[in-house]
Amino acid sequence: MEIKDIKKTKYGYNVYSEGLKTNIEEKVFYKYKLKKGMTIKDNLWQEILKENKPEFIKRKALTYLTRQRSTKEFITYLYKLEASKSLTKQLTEEFTTKGYLDDYLYAQSVIKKEQKRYGKNKIKEILINKGIKNEIITNLLNEHIDNNLENQIIRDCKTIKASNYNEATNKLLRRFIRKGYKLNDIKRYINKHLDKNKFNESEEIKKHYQNALKRYEKKYKDKELNLKIKQNLYSKGFKKELIDKVVRGE
Repeated sequence: MEIKDIKKTKYGYNVYSEGLKTNIEEKVFYKYKLKKGMTIKDNLWQEILKENKPEFIKRKALTYLTRQRSTKEFITYLYKLEASKSLTKQLTEEFTTKGYLDDYLYAQSVIKKEQKRYGKNKIKEILINKGIKNEIITNLLNEHIDNNLENQIIRDCKTIKASNYNEATNKLLRRFIRKGYKLNDIKRYINKHLDKNKFNESEEIKKHYQNALKRYEKKYKDKELNLKIKQNLYSKGFKKELIDKVVRGE
């Protein structure tokens, strides 16, 4: 093949030949002293391409590591680039030795970032998914305290939308359990900061009573209708004595 043209790129050179464009990494380009008008035998060109691929992968890998990554993330990225197992092992060992890959420091940065919005259990789950070894997780989270939980609950207690205290409590419990906080800690702070006077349950029950009445009155009558409505209101967390008063029309 004959090189028809060459153009410099940010990471190497575009080599044009017979309507084809091939990006050659700078190191490979200078090794083979490529130039316009040069004729290259097919076997030599294949050799150039074979050497070019790992150089391309190494460059992409270094760019990928401009942000902190776990070893698992790095290896997954190399597989996406179709790196061979031997090259993957070589680059992983090389970059670990140079300090570009450090799962301990990576895990520390994840904890620092995620502890603002997640609890210990959720953070542990995140680290496991990132491929961090159990001994690193245990070491870093052994004495971890969820310092941000109370402030989050204070904020959410002010904005939670619910018909009654029980519904609000259950919503908050589910929300913070999903975030990985401990159940006892969640309950303690909800009990401390959720204002029961925030909810006018009697008025809310009346609204839900009317909705339930419309839903069931065509299918049920008398005692059966009242029972069905009560069950509906019980399921929403309203207090039994208030439900009974509304159903009796008091």
